[in-house]
Formats: sequence, C-alpha cells, structure tokens
Amino acid sequence: MELKSEMHTPKIVADLLGVTPDLLKVWSNEFNIQTERSQGGHRRYSKENIEELKAIKEKIQAQKWSYDQVRAWRNGELDSFVSKEEKSELEKKLNEVLENQQLQNQFNQALVQKLQEITNELVTTKEYLVNTEKKLSEVEGKNSELEVFIEKKLEKRDQLLLENIRDMQKQNQKQKRKGFFGLFKN
Repeated sequence: MELKSEMHTPKIVADLLGVTPDLLKVWSNEFNIQTERSQGGHRRYSKENIEELKAIKEKIQAQKWSYDQVRAWRNGELDSFVSKEEKSELEKKLNEVLENQQLQNQFNQALVQKLQEITNELVTTKEYLVNTEKKLSEVEGKNSELEVFIEKKLEKRDQLLLENIRDMQKQNQKQKRKGFFGLFKN
C-alpha cells in the first residue's frame, strides 16, 4: 500500500505496522504523536505520523529500547539518558580502560628506565673501549720502541761478537805462526 499525504485510520496504520490498534493508541499517547482528528473525534494518521511510528517500532521491538529511552530519543536527550545497568556497565568498562592505561603507563615507565640503564651501560662501555684503545695504542708504541731498542742491541751484540771472534782468530794465527816459525828460528 502506497502512503500518500492523505490521512489513514488507526486500523489501516496498525495493519501496515503489524501491531494492534490498541498498541498503536498506546504509542501515540506515550510518545506524543500529533495526529489529526476526524469530525467524529477519531484519530487520523499522516504519512509523517506513520514514519515516526515505524521508527518507534524499530527502536522498541528490534533494538529492545525501553519506553524511557524512546521518549528521550524523541526529545533529543538520548545521549543524556542512560539506564542504571548501562551506567554500571560503562563504569566497569571505564575502570578497565583506566586500569589498562595505568598498567600501560607503568610498563612504559619500566621500559624507559630499562632503556636508560642500557644507554648508561653503552656509554660506560664506549668510554671503556676508548680508554682501552688509548692504552692499546700506548702499548703498541712502547712495543715499537722496544723492538727498535732490541734490534739495535742485537746489532751491537752481533758486531761485538764478530769483533771478538776476529780478534781470537788473529791471536790463534799469531800463536800458530810463533809455533811454526819458532821451529825455524832455532
């Protein structure tokens, strides 16, 4: 059935919505649906009235809203209307969120502290490595000096040794000559 701007009887509107005429009357009174009246004083519903009633039916039957919630919705106060159960449920959820936020903050603080400790350890390790590098350079420098010193000493020793060996050979030859020439002098 197509709805026009004409007025409809409660029976037709009730059939259209799938509710009883009595329930239609209750909703009209409860939710202050402004209907026209016939000359005999009977209700007549416009297309706009029917759309409002369809929306009310959807809220009550499909979405399980209470009459108080529907009234608040019709008055534009739905945001401020919250049942006690919904309020306690929202408070529970809010408390859970706050608790989780607190735990997250504690975790973040512990993480920041641990990162700071690791950073401090890295700085200390870097300083230690720099000092070790300096000491290693010093040791390498001293080793080079010692190698040069030892090399010079070894060269000097070898030189002295060779000179001593030559001197000994000369003395041995002189003694042999003396001994051999000594035979001819007599």
